[in-house]
Amino acid sequence: MVISGPGSFGKSQLAKFYGHRCLAENKYQLVWYMEARSREEVERSYQELAKKFGISQIKNSMKPDGTTIAVPKTFQELARDIHLELNSSQKFKNWLLIYDDARAEDEDNDGEALKICTVF
Repeated sequence: MVISGPGSFGKSQLAKFYGHRCLAENKYQLVWYMEARSREEVERSYQELAKKFGISQIKNSMKPDGTTIAVPKTFQELARDIHLELNSSQKFKNWLLIYDDARAEDEDNDGEALKICTVF
């Protein structure tokens, strides 16, 4: 579902209300609200969600000499792991992620945050 329109018409409040109401009515077991004005905000929200699920944000990587080191997961790897957890979870059979203020055309980042939101 997409709520679209000019600023200051209450779209964010409507989305929050919908999320709260669906939680209260047990339509969703998880509603996660995230600011999506920028790639950094979306990544930060996914990092918080990973912490909630106990999903590691670190992976092992092999160096050219054959030794293994711990490195941070890329955003795509972390988002994939979160969506796998959501899709396989018995606790969260129905879930909703709300991306607030994701713009298709953004002067600053050419809609990068929206591209991230629609990958999954």
